Amino acid sequence: MGGQESCPANTTYLYGIGGSLCYSFPLQEGLVSQQVARNICQSQYPGGQLVSPGERAHLAIIMVWALEMGIPKDNQSGFWTDFYREQAVPMPESGVLSKSDILNRFDRNSYKTTFGHVAAVPDELWRNESQPGNALDERDERCTAQSRPGQQPEFEGIDDYECDGRVLHYTMCQVSMI
Repeated sequence: MGGQESCPANTTYLYGIGGSLCYSFPLQEGLVSQQVARNICQSQYPGGQLVSPGERAHLAIIMVWALEMGIPKDNQSGFWTDFYREQAVPMPESGVLSKSDILNRFDRNSYKTTFGHVAAVPDELWRNESQPGNALDERDERCTAQSRPGQQPEFEGIDDYECDGRVLHYTMCQVSMI
């Protein structure tokens, strides 16, 4: 596949991932919610979206590149990924999730991408076996991110987070070659 000459301005082709996608890391946008990150990608590039790697090795390449581009590695914030769970599973007034609600929060197959590049999150992308759905409290973690880049290996892989911006991450976009 071609190199940077085929990528839109201000994007980079990441060797080792293959395919026809180019990547952008607008670090200057700072820490944002997932929806703001989506809007940034879509406003900067026609067809732009948050990254949606198809396998763990691709996520690792993207993370190394983010570190090279200056993403801070001394806190929880990483970068948003395009995977999300459409169905909300809020905490009921009783303060107790039903068995069905718990199963919905744990359902890996309910996480999809916005634009369908990957139909569902491959199991290998999740940080560990407790993801998604490890928060069984008021947090309805429907969005995903690679957090804590460059820290211990146990943080490699995506984790689920609330979409509303209580925990903010950086924007990492992917766009098709031109």
